[in-house]
Amino acid sequence: MQLGPGFFIAGGLCSSLSHVIATPIDVVKTSQQAEEERNGRSPGMLAMACQLVQSHGPRRLLSGAGATFTGYFLHGAFKYGLFEMWKAVFQVSKVSLAMHIPMLCLCAFLAELLATVVLCPAEAARIMLVADPTFVEPARLAWERFCRREKRGMLHGIHRILTMFGLNTWLALQQLRSESGVWNGWFGALIPLLVKQCSYTVAKLVTYDVLSTSLASLWGLPSTAKVCAAFSAATAATLASQPADTVFTCISVAGGSGVCPLPMDDEDLWEDKPISVWKQMRDAARRLGLLGLFSGWQTRIFQMTLIVVVQLLLYDTIRPRF
Repeated sequence: MQLGPGFFIAGGLCSSLSHVIATPIDVVKTSQQAEEERNGRSPGMLAMACQLVQSHGPRRLLSGAGATFTGYFLHGAFKYGLFEMWKAVFQVSKVSLAMHIPMLCLCAFLAELLATVVLCPAEAARIMLVADPTFVEPARLAWERFCRREKRGMLHGIHRILTMFGLNTWLALQQLRSESGVWNGWFGALIPLLVKQCSYTVAKLVTYDVLSTSLASLWGLPSTAKVCAAFSAATAATLASQPADTVFTCISVAGGSGVCPLPMDDEDLWEDKPISVWKQMRDAARRLGLLGLFSGWQTRIFQMTLIVVVQLLLYDTIRPRF
């Protein structure tokens, strides 16, 4: 198999489109997790969706769509492109059966490392836009008033481009940078995001790769095998990454400030200053407990099934066209 830019383009398209389709579900899931952190409980999926629409209008369900498209296009391009590259580098198709799955896991893990670094700023912006709808409202209104005075020229063109690809996303990134700096604002939750994304990607890609090949040879029906493998990959990826997803939301809601938003009763937990990300993750997991770590899992498994099935089947469909 010859590697080329087609793997990167196909990966970017299938990843961004599948995540944008599921944006309303993701908004509901993130809101449930944020509510769980604030009040110790959260409403169900439909109740939360109705609450968001009543409080903020239907557009609230599309919060962070620009960040989602931009971030996941780049993320998908690197993830799928590098996954295929590492499979070729390690010659996975030629290794023994006993080493096949471990080598696939290694390839998926290495691909996700760089892909997550690219994704992290967009995810930080998206989480803040969903958790706090007014986060960039003053900056957005000021920017729009400024641009209205400039009807032509480069500034007007920049405004149109930013609006097309998510104006709120760019404003959120700038505000996070000004308030917390690039590292804390954009990459403050990089470690929990790496844990979440690596577990998610390894489970998804390896499950799909192994099952689609095995079932196709067993049944002789490649299309049916791919659909079954995609649904299995969605379930495996969701269960593997759910706890890390909840912890990531917790830390991101803090805006990378270094202060965990969860109230802690034991002051000894804070003996080191500044609080490390590892301590935030540990304290968040301890405070939430097992049930809290799976907050919003019903919503997320529905969301992930939609994303993963569409993404994997779309990738296999459009990849040969590039």
